[in-house]
Amino acid sequence: MNLPDDPWNRFVLRAVEEAPQIEAEKPLYALFWYQSEVNNGGHLQYFLNVTEPGEWHIAVDAARSIGQDEVAANLAQAVALWESVEHRAPNTTEEFVDEALEDEFGHFDRKFYELEGPFRQAFENAIE
Repeated sequence: MNLPDDPWNRFVLRAVEEAPQIEAEKPLYALFWYQSEVNNGGHLQYFLNVTEPGEWHIAVDAARSIGQDEVAANLAQAVALWESVEHRAPNTTEEFVDEALEDEFGHFDRKFYELEGPFRQAFENAIE
C-alpha cells in the first residue's frame, strides 16, 4: 500500500518500524500509542498493552503540550481509576471481553471519541 509522503504518515511509519530512541521524541510517541490503543480497544486495552506503566503519564503531559487539555484530563482521570484498583491481565479473549463488558472505562472511551477530531488535528500540527 502506498501512502502519501506527508508528516503524519512518516511519523506513523517511524513509530511502527522503529520505536524512537530519542528522548525528546518520546512524549509524542507515547501519545500516538495512546491514541492507537484507545481507537483499537478503548482505555482498557491501552492500559493492558502499555509496556512501561509510566508511559501513560508521559502521554498526559504530551496531550497538554499540544494544547489538548481535555484529552489530558480525560486520560489522567482514567489513569487514576486504573491505578486505584489492582488489575490482572486477562488470560483469554473471553476474559478480556468479560472485563470490557463491565465498561469500567467506557465513560473515558466515549469522551476520547468526542474529542478525537480536534485532538487529531492538534496532533498532526505538532508533528509537522
